[in-house]
Amino acid sequence: MKNISWKSLFIITLGNLVFAIAVNTFLLANHMGEGGVTGISLLLYYVAQIPVELSYFLINLVLMAIGYKYLEKSTIFYTIYSFAIFSVFVRLTSSFQYVMHDQLLVPIVGGLMSGTSIGFIIWAGGSTAGTDIIALIINRYFNVPTSTALFVIDLFIVGPSAFVIGFEKSIYTLIMLFVAVKVIDYILEGFNVRKSILIISEHHEEISQRILTDLYRGVTVLHGHGSYTKEEKQILYIVVDRNQVVDITKLVNHIDPKAFMTISDVHNVLGEGFTYDISKKKR
Repeated sequence: MKNISWKSLFIITLGNLVFAIAVNTFLLANHMGEGGVTGISLLLYYVAQIPVELSYFLINLVLMAIGYKYLEKSTIFYTIYSFAIFSVFVRLTSSFQYVMHDQLLVPIVGGLMSGTSIGFIIWAGGSTAGTDIIALIINRYFNVPTSTALFVIDLFIVGPSAFVIGFEKSIYTLIMLFVAVKVIDYILEGFNVRKSILIISEHHEEISQRILTDLYRGVTVLHGHGSYTKEEKQILYIVVDRNQVVDITKLVNHIDPKAFMTISDVHNVLGEGFTYDISKKKR
């Protein structure tokens, strides 16, 4: 496991601690719902008194067994570590309870805390597992954007929760999910869906090949030359989803720490890989 980073482990650990505190302090204490596996675990606790940490761990274990082949080895390790340590932290912070009189503050504060923690977990190379894996599979086989798949899955979880926590609190739960998603977006490179990246590097061939094989994104090679040095340069141009920016920057820095990169916002991306499925053309 030579690709394991202690810095990433620390961030993932801290992120899960904050998330566990948010779940106990604001969600459980105020009888709120959530999306994903956390939401399912909360419902099981409200209905059958099954400990949140137990159901969360077991459900994630099953989902990992189903979707492990869609993740890289280092991501698998980080993901298993993430949901395992979260389960431990939920148990350790179970006494952290704070009933808020102004219920509207619960989704705001809870969304800020959960969004921040999950955002940094993903930024560090980890994952909260759970429905992320299902969304990844849907994206792979049905070309549905991951964010859309996650939203639909969350609706199927939050919808039935209205019969358990009440209609009003289910609306608060949706508000919290919205706040959390916006915070995650901000942490993972702002609010824009697409990003364009220009890369100038002496190792452009290796970088291009790794992007093609590891991230399944096309790369355009532009020919240029330095105005000062008069040297010929090969410039890589890539347009990617927002959540792939961190992966590309880490990949480029690993291959060539001296590489020059610019990352820009892109709007209205049309064409292969974005508005229609690449795999359909191959078939």
